Amino acid sequence: MGPDHGRFDHHRPARGDLLRVGAAQSGLRADGGGGEGVSERSVTEPPVRIQDPDADVLALLLPPLPAGDVDEVIEDALRAGLGGVVYFAHDVPTLARARELSDRVHRANPDAVVAIDEEGGPVTRLFSRFSGLPGQARTEGPLPSAGVFGRVDDPELTREAGVAMGAVLTWCGIDLDFAPVADVNSNPDNPVIGLRAYAADPARVRTQSAAFAAGLHQAGVLSCAKHFPGHGDTATDSHHTLPTVEMPRDRFLAEHLAGFPLAEVDAVMTAHIEVPALGQGPASISRWSAELVAEQGFEGLVVTDALDMAAVSGTVGFPESCVRALEAGADLLCLGTSIRRDAHAMLDQAHGAIAAALASGRLDRSDLQTRAVRVRAARAVRRVAAEVADPTALTDELWRIGNLARVSAGLPALSPEAAAAGS
Repeated sequence: MGPDHGRFDHHRPARGDLLRVGAAQSGLRADGGGGEGVSERSVTEPPVRIQDPDADVLALLLPPLPAGDVDEVIEDALRAGLGGVVYFAHDVPTLARARELSDRVHRANPDAVVAIDEEGGPVTRLFSRFSGLPGQARTEGPLPSAGVFGRVDDPELTREAGVAMGAVLTWCGIDLDFAPVADVNSNPDNPVIGLRAYAADPARVRTQSAAFAAGLHQAGVLSCAKHFPGHGDTATDSHHTLPTVEMPRDRFLAEHLAGFPLAEVDAVMTAHIEVPALGQGPASISRWSAELVAEQGFEGLVVTDALDMAAVSGTVGFPESCVRALEAGADLLCLGTSIRRDAHAMLDQAHGAIAAALASGRLDRSDLQTRAVRVRAARAVRRVAAEVADPTALTDELWRIGNLARVSAGLPALSPEAAAAGS
């Protein structure tokens, strides 16, 4: 997930390759997505409710919130075992609202996972000032993008950024951050990664990603490295089409998979990319990615990128992509955004497709139950008591660290007011 971004050229000298806030960014995508087979519904129609909810199926789903609220349908699903929810910018206009929603989620299901995209830079949900229209959001939050931290190359500063971000997330009741970005940005024309990556060097990416994850862990937040096995050499955007990376297997593993600090993160997010040398089909919904995860000895959680994205929903359809993602080893399915989508219908379609696959024998129930146990165990390990600190002080610390990184990278410090104005 994440918006389209301006590019960051890790191959050129500092300053000229770091986009200023407000610089041209192609197709800025605050929360929207593309995809086929995901229902839309008039607001005048009654919400779609799951018939005969199956707790083993629900436990693996992360839907968006309908209209930015934990409504009766979502509460019922949570009580029936729903795995959690994903916040987008329009859900959480303030930190207080995020905390309120999280409290309601966890009251309905104490084991539920609340997830969010907080990478830094333009990929921020908590610090977007969302107008209510797709694509209209703040261009940068307190932390700059990973590329700025990669330019500074100070792992301790990156760890402090993870601690500060994690403290805010913990205060908001958020359990899982879809960060760090462990992609190696080897293609300067990559339309979707760019500045989101720490560097074009896999060793630096791995070190920086591990540092940010360590900071999140210190604050009690689950980390999720993305986009496995590496989205950095793509020339197209998986929000809109399926990217293909033509590269020999050994080279891909050495240049891209090597950026992932698999021993230091709680989860990986699988990418909607195809690498023919590794296997056929998108990594997120193909068995070869599960085999690759096993080969690397990774024992953490596997989370999909948003399944409403056109790279998968536009090829096999949204319901089928949910089933294939489980066949590919996913523990949690991120269903996507509710912008221009009916969150209730998305949840119902995902649940129905997986329940049918269970009934037909295509999926094994005991296997799904094992995955749900893994998710609950991971959350229990990281969970800490909610912060009692002043959220303003927590945010101020984020700005302090973010501006230290900006200045160290040769960029001007940024004020909250300037960020909100996109200047």
